[in-house]
Amino acid sequence: MRFFFLFLLCSLHMSCQKNICPKEQTLRISLKNEPCSFDPRKGNDMVASQMHFLLFEGLVRLNPDMSLSPAAAESYEISSDGKIYTFHLRDALWSDGTKVTALDFEKSWKKILDPKFPSPDAYLLYAIRGAKSAKEGQISLEKIGIHSRDEKTLIVELDSPQFHFLQIVASSVLLPVSSKMDQLDPTWAMQKETILCNGPFCLEEWRPRQQLTFAKNPLYHGAKAVKLDHILVDIIEREMPVLHMYASGHFDLIGTPLSFFPSEILQDLDKQRLLTFFPVAATKFLAFNTSVPPFHNANIRKAFGLAISRQSLVEHITRLKEEKALNVLSPILTGESNTYFADGDTMQARKFFQKGLEELQLYGARSSLVNSGEPQSGSDGPPNSPNLTARRITRFPPLTFMFVPSEINKSLAQALQQMWQQTLGITVILEQTEFKELHSRSQQGKFSMGLFAWLADYGDPMNILERFADKTNHRNYPKWEHPGYNHLLTEIRKTTSQPEYLTKVKQAEKLLIEEMPFTCLFHENYAFLVHPHVKGLEISPLGHIYFERISIDH
Repeated sequence: MRFFFLFLLCSLHMSCQKNICPKEQTLRISLKNEPCSFDPRKGNDMVASQMHFLLFEGLVRLNPDMSLSPAAAESYEISSDGKIYTFHLRDALWSDGTKVTALDFEKSWKKILDPKFPSPDAYLLYAIRGAKSAKEGQISLEKIGIHSRDEKTLIVELDSPQFHFLQIVASSVLLPVSSKMDQLDPTWAMQKETILCNGPFCLEEWRPRQQLTFAKNPLYHGAKAVKLDHILVDIIEREMPVLHMYASGHFDLIGTPLSFFPSEILQDLDKQRLLTFFPVAATKFLAFNTSVPPFHNANIRKAFGLAISRQSLVEHITRLKEEKALNVLSPILTGESNTYFADGDTMQARKFFQKGLEELQLYGARSSLVNSGEPQSGSDGPPNSPNLTARRITRFPPLTFMFVPSEINKSLAQALQQMWQQTLGITVILEQTEFKELHSRSQQGKFSMGLFAWLADYGDPMNILERFADKTNHRNYPKWEHPGYNHLLTEIRKTTSQPEYLTKVKQAEKLLIEEMPFTCLFHENYAFLVHPHVKGLEISPLGHIYFERISIDH
């Protein structure tokens, strides 16, 4: 059966049958999950942000080469001290024909900073004067440094110069919503009739958890350059049916982060050169719950992190040419690949594990570490030999490892489970949980370990580093804080030169490795199966698919 699919896929990539490729400019894709919300202010996970960029356009846009271009803003100016940004909006309309104004941006951003508004990524705006204080309820929204001088001029004041502020402005969280509709109907994002758009597409049809249909927005200022008339989206959770439908010609392209491939066929797809790869600033990582035993102990965390052979994971499971992560930050964000520890260092893992056990006083009268099989006799403490293999630790807290169901995630979890058993003698219970439940439990601290992924919201290392400054941040899955780390972040924000900035960024990354509240597994590539009739597919280093540049060649 596997080879039959490969035959079908190869055939489709050699020719495009007329009965499979309709004449209209319609792109057909699949999503694993429906977006959590069509309001860009309420969440920007990997799937939702793709849909937000279809519907809305921000002041500036990120290009595939990481440069920025004017978008809803025709131009902008930065004051000599780097603190004041003045954006001049172009003539543009919402999909109901009303004007897009600076007030729309002002109210959208201020709503994010309203203490009563559920915007998990509000911290992205904290560089703006008064933003953090407003979100914490200490000052009124009117005192935030965001002002619309007139319909077409938006002024933003920062607390201090920020190298990466325009990158933040290009993120999906700062996309605008219609201030009139937002005031008229706060639930506008829950029905297609009230979702007003200023981007290249509009939501034409919405069958919840089944199908989405996007249509070209004729009122978009750049509509002439948009080739596609429609984008048809099927919501399908399982990987194999999606591959079936692609092989039969139902879908034009499939792949991460929209949908995923069955793990058992990835190697064959790569060998047949059917996959198209795009490096992105996305990282798969393992978070430890540092608020409860045993992962409140740094040495136990480092033991679990160093016991992992990342090369084995990318070679035998994911097979998407990922770069094993022996650091924290993706090379896309830093321009270099730093290495802070050896991959699969079982000797060091056992040393850290033994040290952690001593600190936690988990040894009884007799050591429960065993030497490659038979237990030792007369031992009152942990062994020192690096050749010892751990079998079982008395009174060690039961550990669970939760992950979102997918074939690849399940294979990764099973591989990690085996590595920890072989190196540390610890049995970890695997637990599959849905995406929303995974994040809910992580926010409540109701887990031991979890498999997560991040995708940078903007093209700067601070986007990743700042997530771990505050344990209440919804993306700080380990619930970890460290005064020395926060001091470093403060110093980074004060830097006035790029070399000094990058030096301090590296110091912060090194401290994260030393403390290891989480451990990265690999830096991801997005991989797609793309039919030859699909032209113009481009993806930014932050994973944004430029659907408005795609066309269908008949």
